[in-house]
Amino acid sequence: MRSIRGSFSFKKDARRMHRRGSDIAKLKSVIENNTGPLLMIVRRTLLIVLLAPLCLTWSTYAQEYPTQKVHRADFQPASDEVFEVLSQFYDYDHTYPLMPRIVESWEDDGISSEKVVFTTQNDDRVPGELAIPQNGD
Repeated sequence: MRSIRGSFSFKKDARRMHRRGSDIAKLKSVIENNTGPLLMIVRRTLLIVLLAPLCLTWSTYAQEYPTQKVHRADFQPASDEVFEVLSQFYDYDHTYPLMPRIVESWEDDGISSEKVVFTTQNDDRVPGELAIPQNGD
């Protein structure tokens, strides 16, 4: 008896899929485990191919609409009361020890650089990088 799709043999296709199942399982495990340099190259290439049109479109859009000046002729500064309330958000305990520490220092092309960390009031560590020109330029 012929089916709508023509000569379709479910048993034959099922056997063929069963044989290929082990290959598919191997491929799935490689993809799920993110192993293999080839997969990494394929993923990066795919990402670049997908993002390139977006970057080109964005740069074209930016060229069509130049920046605009903001006119602040009617700008009024905040009153002293409003400024006092807003400045309370930036208050902190000046007596709290920052415990700064220099993690790494290096010099490159006439610039002294230091990687530093310090402590916040919540005992979190904040990283930072300080770059100082050696010749004052």
